Amino acid sequence: MGGQIADALLNIVQDKFHVGASPTTVCMCDLTAALDLQQPTVSHRPHVGAILTRMSTVVDMPETRGHLVSAITTASDPGEILYLSSRADFSEGGSIRGGVPIIAPWFGKNLGHDELQHGWARRVEWETIPTNGGIDARTSHDDWDLRLGTQVLPHGFAMMLKARNASPLRRDFQSAFHPYFRVADVRTTTVTVGDHEFRFDGTAVDQAVPLPEWTPLVIKDSQRTITVTYQGADHAVVWNPGSELAAQMTDVGEGEWTEFVCVEPALLGDQAQGISVPPWDWVEIGMTVKVTPAQQS
Repeated sequence: MGGQIADALLNIVQDKFHVGASPTTVCMCDLTAALDLQQPTVSHRPHVGAILTRMSTVVDMPETRGHLVSAITTASDPGEILYLSSRADFSEGGSIRGGVPIIAPWFGKNLGHDELQHGWARRVEWETIPTNGGIDARTSHDDWDLRLGTQVLPHGFAMMLKARNASPLRRDFQSAFHPYFRVADVRTTTVTVGDHEFRFDGTAVDQAVPLPEWTPLVIKDSQRTITVTYQGADHAVVWNPGSELAAQMTDVGEGEWTEFVCVEPALLGDQAQGISVPPWDWVEIGMTVKVTPAQQS
């Protein structure tokens, strides 16, 4: 059974990234054996850095960006959990449309920052470090130290972001995971956040919902259910641009607004004013994503 799963997953990866078995194209390091032994495998390519496998999931992160761009699981069909725009921009200093952007140290244009949407974390260079069963990434900028951990799970993945105020002054801070979840058709997808249920008809949806201490975030379409649990978040932001706004976005492919919904665990603070972080203190936020096929939901 393990060999069949590994073969299927290898085919998915090769089809997705148009790679062959040759180690000069991509060093897969015997993906089948890695899956059977439940151990990670690492690869490096020009703009796609670490591919790690464990049981029935593969995750993919650019070598110099703390940004998960793909998570493929054999737990569902289709296997790709995340949407990545056909027009995604991987250029230095740009923001990649899709995957899981890291939002920090502010959300939107909050905290008095009008010049850069969602902070600098998704735009700067990171160092990525393959680990046993995951990928670590780190960066430092503007007296903030960010540490990102990504852990591969049997039917999904988990992420943890830690931030340290490396300044002698108390500072306000916000952070979020901004996952673009791939769906069969957002117009037939429901998102549930506690007592709030969201449906999508082509008009833009952008709403921050305060979270109780714990409640799962659930994305359900005709093919599967994606369940998101979180740690340290105080809001969930639900976003889809709808048809009109998407048509104005140069990095979203034509008609692709129907292929994703963003459900974002976020640490925004009271009235979205951030939280105050003392000098040298750490703050963290975590997210776990699990995929269940529709027939098992």
